[in-house]
Amino acid sequence: MSPAQQALLVLVHLRCGDSLARLTASFELSPTTCYRYVTEAVALLAAHAPSLDQAPAGRQRKVTILNGTITATFLVRWTGQHKRWRVHRKRTYDVNLQALSGDTGQLLWISDGLPGSPTT
Repeated sequence: MSPAQQALLVLVHLRCGDSLARLTASFELSPTTCYRYVTEAVALLAAHAPSLDQAPAGRQRKVTILNGTITATFLVRWTGQHKRWRVHRKRTYDVNLQALSGDTGQLLWISDGLPGSPTT
């Protein structure tokens, strides 16, 4: 695949939430290749993202909003810790994301995924 097609695959996954199985069929890739493209792109984006210390720099006297949300996720690795991600009330696996944004909605920082269960 060309770099543009790889970027499109990752954008479809991140923006539309298409599963890797659907992406595999749509882009005619093997599941392993599809997974590799998505994980490599997410790691690249994370490496270029600012840290929490860097995000509010230079924002004196500007509005900065801290907010969090719990988002459903499709995949959870089956490990000894997988139960921490389970929200029994909703019967789903969820991820808790915390974010800093500016007054016009620009994303300044977002946390790593945290377990979505309120009992942790």
